Amino acid sequence: MATKMKHKFELYYGDFKKKTNIMVLVAIILDSQYKLRFVKFALRQLYPYDSGKVDGIFDNVSIVLRHMYDFYVKTHPKDVNVHETCSSNDVIVTSDVFATKNKHYNMFFEEEGNELCGEKSKLEKYLDTPHLKIDGAFDILNWWKERDHEKNFSILTSMAKSILGCNS
Repeated sequence: MATKMKHKFELYYGDFKKKTNIMVLVAIILDSQYKLRFVKFALRQLYPYDSGKVDGIFDNVSIVLRHMYDFYVKTHPKDVNVHETCSSNDVIVTSDVFATKNKHYNMFFEEEGNELCGEKSKLEKYLDTPHLKIDGAFDILNWWKERDHEKNFSILTSMAKSILGCNS
């Protein structure tokens, strides 16, 4: 019986990297109690002797999260000015518009992102905010519906509603 159970486990869950739905990990990141660093911690607990596997899965989750965020930024440009102004004369960076005096300079900013401006995206700001310390029950769906979160992290709120199944 144990052999059959192990076979089924391997069939459905055996290789975490290949068989785990990455959206489960993204949902954990969108839970303000855990976020991205908790995912790395949990992976280290799962694979204490395989840092290469931990790094591979973690990098994959990070990439998926950032690609999803970029997708939502492009599909919800009216919702938020994702980045702040870099400099008043040369470059203005918003979610959809890169306006510069020089076409190549503009392409450089598109490729390098807003890191060059010293400003963080709303995603980075969310990830940098302290983890919530909750005593007792926590309703993540209601947390994302709260007005401040909707206002400060509108793109992430849209992502959370889609991923966590909260459409209202």
